[in-house]
Amino acid sequence: MPSPFNFAASALTAALSSLAPAATAQVQLPIDSVPVADRSELAAGSAWILTLRHDAAAHRAALEDLSLWRRAGEPTGFGQRVQLLSEAQAQRSQPLRALAAEYDVELLQESWLNPSLSVWIEDPAELAALRAHPLVEGAFEASPRQPNQVEANAAHHIPAAHALQVDGGPPLVGTGVTVALLDSGMDLDTNGLGRPHKAFFEDGIETSQGPGIGGSRVLSTGEYGFLTCATKDGEDQTGHGTRMGAIMAGAKWTAILAAADGAAPDAFIRNYKVTDCGSPLASTLAMDAALSAAVGTSDVRVVNLSYDGTSAPTYFFNISMDNAELAGVLVVASAGNSGASTNFHHGRFGGLTVGASFVAQAEPYFFPGFQTSAIGPLPDGRRYPNMLATGEQISTAELDKEFGVIDSYGSSGAAALVSGSAALMFQARPSLDVLSAKALVLNTLAPVVAGDDDASGLGFLDTLAAVEGAIAGDVTDGTIAAGYEVRYSALAAAGQEFKATLTWSREVTSQFEVDDLDLELRHADGTVVASSTSVLDNVEQVTQTFPTATTVDVVVRMPASTSIPLVDFALATSEPVSSGPSFVVEDFTAAAPAIAQVAPQGVPNSGLYARFFVKGEGLDQVTAVDLGGQAATFAYQAPGRLRVDVPNGLAAGIQALTLSAPGGNDTANIVIGVKAPVLSGYVNFIDNVAWELQGQAGDLYGVFFSPSITPTDFPGVIQLDIGNAGASLLLVNSGALNVAGEASGFVGGGGGLPLGTVVYFQGVVFDFSTLSLIPSNVVESVRAVHFGW
Repeated sequence: MPSPFNFAASALTAALSSLAPAATAQVQLPIDSVPVADRSELAAGSAWILTLRHDAAAHRAALEDLSLWRRAGEPTGFGQRVQLLSEAQAQRSQPLRALAAEYDVELLQESWLNPSLSVWIEDPAELAALRAHPLVEGAFEASPRQPNQVEANAAHHIPAAHALQVDGGPPLVGTGVTVALLDSGMDLDTNGLGRPHKAFFEDGIETSQGPGIGGSRVLSTGEYGFLTCATKDGEDQTGHGTRMGAIMAGAKWTAILAAADGAAPDAFIRNYKVTDCGSPLASTLAMDAALSAAVGTSDVRVVNLSYDGTSAPTYFFNISMDNAELAGVLVVASAGNSGASTNFHHGRFGGLTVGASFVAQAEPYFFPGFQTSAIGPLPDGRRYPNMLATGEQISTAELDKEFGVIDSYGSSGAAALVSGSAALMFQARPSLDVLSAKALVLNTLAPVVAGDDDASGLGFLDTLAAVEGAIAGDVTDGTIAAGYEVRYSALAAAGQEFKATLTWSREVTSQFEVDDLDLELRHADGTVVASSTSVLDNVEQVTQTFPTATTVDVVVRMPASTSIPLVDFALATSEPVSSGPSFVVEDFTAAAPAIAQVAPQGVPNSGLYARFFVKGEGLDQVTAVDLGGQAATFAYQAPGRLRVDVPNGLAAGIQALTLSAPGGNDTANIVIGVKAPVLSGYVNFIDNVAWELQGQAGDLYGVFFSPSITPTDFPGVIQLDIGNAGASLLLVNSGALNVAGEASGFVGGGGGLPLGTVVYFQGVVFDFSTLSLIPSNVVESVRAVHFGW
């Protein structure tokens, strides 16, 4: 029998053609400048973040100056500099605030960390006027994010790390180090007793007298959600923040055997509640405001964010997180629990992004129908996540319950373990900077023993080894100039793995790319025995085992074509190194271009993308670009990226891209047309499947799925009755793309599908120029998994 969801192609086309442009959906977001009583009076609309043009080099220098004052422990000088940054931001944004007042646009908040102004938009014309102001560099609609979810300690050797001491000092349990928790709040009034949960007191004893709230180790608390609770005290209502805080920095609070100290049980905690009152969701705007507050607090060394992200590297919050690294704060984020769906991966370059592992062995966590730790790479080809930590059955504190435990699952707890471990490193060596801490964590990772390599990162957290590396100083800070290499000498022990890890920051945070550094191991005669030369990542790692004790050169190189003249880096090694002089590199370019990836980005133009970014090697040698038989204008954008402008009138569809250089050519096929929707995830009774479309503002769209045994590409007009003997297309959503040319949503679980059914997701956008539906290719297929039925 035909499905009730069958549609005739002509009827569907007519329905899409008759749709009126949809208003932007209202999103509940944090507004610090509007009193709580007034927030309900906001009209339907959405929050937008307008990033502002500024002197990037001067701003970068100011953030790096903050990092120095933070590590020096000088709160007065630190605070003065934060005040100067705030005043500079207010002066910078004044013309835009004046324009917003002319349009009666509500101002939400400002950020000095990533210079920006946030506003509440009710009419697309308001947004268009503000975006046209010469101060505005970019515009981003804020959107909500979900959280990601002991004897995990033993797997990471955390108890052994706690037993370490430096020069006869106190045990390394996080003493004197402050960590920030950006989450759903903390249990600060447990069971109405007027005090925090025991886990947040010294030694888990509620009568101890610490410097924080009610004698606890919680130094401060604040709310950054849109709908704040009446008390405005950062109280946890969902339990997620309490669990993460205890995993990161809780003390054992009960004699139950499953309970244990967190990773840094004596650390101070600052609580930043980013969720709405009673909701588990957090807006990216709330996260941004809370992060700015944390970075603007002189004692904060680590920020834990166990929430989803956004994969675009130039998304405003990713820029803020990278700026936090420049300002001396290590931001640790959970990688997510949505498997290969990259919709909510963190696209920032800085900090550490952590996936979840089984507790019994170092393997990416996978529970069909429940959750799967994030699988990379990122859409731009970078490794994702950076690393793994335990994300299964972490026994932790439960909201309003002090006589038991609750188990945490997922990458949320994995990130909290890494955040607490970093606090131990900063206690062991207070002068340690963020890049050095990151390099040490990554260089001391244990091997991942099984599972998907794309979900494993560089390895599995070894807290003891990382802290021992911090104590021993197994890391070197350096600066390299474009066109140079810096050589270090080390003695590699016989029969043991020698490992070196290089890290550096995205110093121009407005760019899609990070500067390109390479790492090599060489014999004394110059022979390269191992190398890591990614053009995409800002982490390089090499490993090599030598049969006999061998002196090797560890070489850091920076291509001459990189746009930043000087780059700071950190180099962690498994054996001590002695530094040598810098050397000019005479030949750093490839003889022929090699295309690694073609990524459509930028501004849509009449249903087609106006430009593409080509990534690969030797692109600085390209002399001509041919796209679909037409000469295309192009520009080399270091490092390892070429921007290609689409010739006017080029037809939609698959076109050949050819790059020509004196040393040879390379060719790849690319799709010219509306960006394919991102549609992926598990289809079951629990999870939703995220989808995204991008085109021009006002374009009409439809999103569909079909239970089918074979994929079907939509032609210009949809042919129905596909797959499974006539079981046909289900319309998931339709409408008009918003003022930013985007639409997104979720497909609710896979309910009535038979176990094992393959579901294919496809999306279309209505093209007014040809009066036809432009399809995407099949992006994802997943088998229906019934969980608990």
